[in-house]
Amino acid sequence: RVAAMAPVGAGLLATLGALMVMIIAPWLAEVGLNNVALTPVLRLAAPLLILGALQDANQGVLAGLESFRALARVTALAGSSLAIGMVAGATLGGLQGCILGMILGMGTGYALTALAVRAEIERLGLSPHLSGWRSEVPSLWRFALPAMLAGGVVLPVNWLAGSLLMHQPSGDEKMGLFHAANQLRVMIMYVPGLVATAGLPVLTHLWSHTTGGEYFRVIRLKVVIGFLTSVMLAIPAMLAAPWIMKGFGAEFAEGVPVLRVLACAAVITATLNMIGQALVSEGRMWTGLLLNFIWATVLIGLCWLWIPGHGALGLAWANLAAFGVHLVTVSLYVLHRSRETGPRQGPS
Repeated sequence: RVAAMAPVGAGLLATLGALMVMIIAPWLAEVGLNNVALTPVLRLAAPLLILGALQDANQGVLAGLESFRALARVTALAGSSLAIGMVAGATLGGLQGCILGMILGMGTGYALTALAVRAEIERLGLSPHLSGWRSEVPSLWRFALPAMLAGGVVLPVNWLAGSLLMHQPSGDEKMGLFHAANQLRVMIMYVPGLVATAGLPVLTHLWSHTTGGEYFRVIRLKVVIGFLTSVMLAIPAMLAAPWIMKGFGAEFAEGVPVLRVLACAAVITATLNMIGQALVSEGRMWTGLLLNFIWATVLIGLCWLWIPGHGALGLAWANLAAFGVHLVTVSLYVLHRSRETGPRQGPS
């Protein structure tokens, strides 16, 4: 039932979001991007919200089925199709071509994840259905709703932070510099992210059926893995930063310190994601939402202070500091929870 509900719910909510983006695109272009001429581009990109939500829902189903080999395979293929679509589209059609290429690439990724979900469901002998969906309402309230809201905090806050940078002199160039360096942060977090996803069902089982000592030993192990794997990727990226940034073009050479700061932020975020899995496995998503609001407040406050004087580097430092505060707050909460022992009821 949940496997059937997840894509439907994600698709409906994402469709509403896409329609809203298309309606308020002129305002978003003027306020967020400081260029009203980008209104048609924003409207063109709206379908990406739907395709991304559907793809994420399917990946969530695969993780819930503990089909991690299939999940890793389709995630790599989906990422490759998106990259190919972006590059080919940008080469052939500029900005609009890039967005169309993203739509085609993400559409391919969604199709691949949908096929993988169907194959895994058939292999396990399951029969997805929506009948009796009302029995899932308590779980939707305890888990799905706060999880959606917690995730919903991230995109608007990052958009607002980027908007502050875009409204600076030469803001579009500075934003391009930041996003180029940010690609390395995403790459550094990729492997730890796979580990976090694969370990979530294990943590959920341990929280529900074992003592607290065993559960928190696994969390500590995941934290070490997340930290070490991200450090192993971040250090080479920081050392090679001058050559990496020049690869985007000669004008990106000044982004070396931005990349190095974001590489440090990636290590913190990868470690944070491992600790944050404890909140998910315990079903404490309302707490996660509150902690996300603290992160958002710190990020926007620091962006307001640092971006005017430091541009893209100020945005990078704001991200590093905000995720550092987020790591501390989540860690303190998990340490507080670690005092409890004995079998408990995890999320259904």
